[in-house]
Amino acid sequence: MLRNMNERKIALYWNSIFYFMIILLVLTSVRTTAIRDIDDIDECKYKDSYICNFGTCHNYKGGWNCTCGDGYYPQEIVPNKIYQCVDIDECAENKIDCSGHGNCKNVPGGYTCVCDTGFNFNETNKSCEDIDECTENEIDCSGHGNCKNVQGDYTCVCDAGFIFNETNKSCEDIDECQSPKYTCGGEGKCFNTDGKWTCSCPDFGYRRHVYSEDVIVCEDIDECSDSYFYCGGTCNNTQGNWTCECDKGYTRDSNNEATIITCEDINECELQESCIGGVCNNLDGSWTCICPEGKEPKTINSTTILCSGGYVYTATIGITVTGPAENKDHELKVYLETQIKNAYESQYPEQNVRVEIISISKDSTDRKKRQTSENLAVEFVLHFDEPLDSVNITTAWQDYRKESCPKGICKSEKNDISVDLPFNVIFEEDVVFEENKQTDGLCSIPQNNLCNPDSTKCQYIHATLNCECKKGYTRKSDYECKVSKNTCNENPCQNYGSCHMIDEDTDFECRCRDGWTGKTCEVVQLAETDFKTTMYIICGTLGGTAVICIFIIIGICRKRLPQIKNTPSRTNSAGHPISNTVSNVLDIPMSNQPQGQKAGRSKGAPQRGKTNKRNAEKGRGVQSNSYRYGQRADLTDYNISHLTRDEHQYETIRDDHIYETLHTYANM
Repeated sequence: MLRNMNERKIALYWNSIFYFMIILLVLTSVRTTAIRDIDDIDECKYKDSYICNFGTCHNYKGGWNCTCGDGYYPQEIVPNKIYQCVDIDECAENKIDCSGHGNCKNVPGGYTCVCDTGFNFNETNKSCEDIDECTENEIDCSGHGNCKNVQGDYTCVCDAGFIFNETNKSCEDIDECQSPKYTCGGEGKCFNTDGKWTCSCPDFGYRRHVYSEDVIVCEDIDECSDSYFYCGGTCNNTQGNWTCECDKGYTRDSNNEATIITCEDINECELQESCIGGVCNNLDGSWTCICPEGKEPKTINSTTILCSGGYVYTATIGITVTGPAENKDHELKVYLETQIKNAYESQYPEQNVRVEIISISKDSTDRKKRQTSENLAVEFVLHFDEPLDSVNITTAWQDYRKESCPKGICKSEKNDISVDLPFNVIFEEDVVFEENKQTDGLCSIPQNNLCNPDSTKCQYIHATLNCECKKGYTRKSDYECKVSKNTCNENPCQNYGSCHMIDEDTDFECRCRDGWTGKTCEVVQLAETDFKTTMYIICGTLGGTAVICIFIIIGICRKRLPQIKNTPSRTNSAGHPISNTVSNVLDIPMSNQPQGQKAGRSKGAPQRGKTNKRNAEKGRGVQSNSYRYGQRADLTDYNISHLTRDEHQYETIRDDHIYETLHTYANM
């Protein structure tokens, strides 16, 4: 019970305290409200006492405050009296990083960001945001790529063959030919193009091998092992090329592309001078020359073999054909060779006779237009095993003609001559053989002149070929001579040319004077000389004909002189002066001839002197009625009445001498 009482006492105690506190609180609250309602002061009205610089004053019951704008805070200058709004340094207080793409910059009442290149400051987000240059600036990457935006910048995804230039911000062509990344190997040539490149190989000898997009090599084709090529001889591969060499005796032939080369046997027997004086026999890659009995084959050069040991002569015989010989030249040649050969074989049966017709030309004899027969001169070459003299050559034909050719028409069986001529051939009695013309005649025939023309001079001595070394050369072979060390010491240059060795034991050259050319200055260079020089050259070369040149010049000068007056130097028996000069032909009057006087000059020049002499003896002159080159008017009738017979004869003979000289020149 006691315990219950204590508990009631404690509860009563705490309840009393609780109610006391409530009553105290109510009384205190009522008192404070009453005081405020009675004592509140509006500090904002007292601007001199309560100051809020750069801010806004706000009054409230029992007090006031200074409210600043965004970015400022009120700094108390005088407690509860003076406040000043001061800028807040957000960059320092808030540690603004501008999104990591710029630098924070404090400004009155706030802050901004100085953004990096490629970023713009966003006022709303107060951060640096990336600029999309591809969209804003419409970047086309120079037309060779696609623009791609990146943080703070942009780049170009360039097309193949182009690379992005960071400086120019564009796609530029890659010069693969200058880049170590690309290879154009072998003998290839690199060519750069817009966005591409190529490696070109030579047209022949190389094959293009593409190892990758960056590596191209021109590799040599081994034509000797490549089935695309063929060589019928000895194949030799070289870098970028090949050779196919045929053996001696074969000639090389190829297709248009030069990929197939064959070696064909040379038929040496088809060459005109392959086997001279014998029978040619062609072999595979070679040939032989079968010579007649008594003759030996002698190699002249790689293409010519001569059956030596014989004797060669050239002669001429005249023939007459009784009909036109057109289109029958070959048949006529065969006929003539056969008849001439028969003639000499019949007279010299023990010898091997060969005949070559060199030319068949028209005789120079004048003939009437309607004449059907034709005179021809036949030049031919005779080959004998033994030497003959000129008498034997001429008499052998004469004897044969008497026996086998009555009236000049030779008899022969048709089987002997496999030609049929539509006309008769009449041979003259004599064969013309000129000993002094053998060298010139035979050396002018190519197949009989085997001498090297540069180093030798062709001669026929005793009917055999002799190649004489020219001045400055020494013997190399029977048909060729070579340059010697002392060539220039022998002065091979003609007409005052100077000799100079080009290379010792090899060759020399002659530096010719004006007007001459050729290896040894032996050829007159007329095209480069004037008239006077040409005359000097001709006269100097002809030597003995210099006198003719003098008379030519005198004649031309006399023709071009104006009228020359007669200078009296002597008188005739009648006391009249006789002229010492002949007047120009054009100045002689044609009317001086007496009536009925006959012209004493014939058309031919040889009769001129006789006529004048005869007329002079008769005491009268002769005058021509026409003038032309090579013909003159008679001068003897000029002042005829004043000349004695002796004086007239003197003038006539002297005038004839000049006339004959000019006439001779005109007919040269």
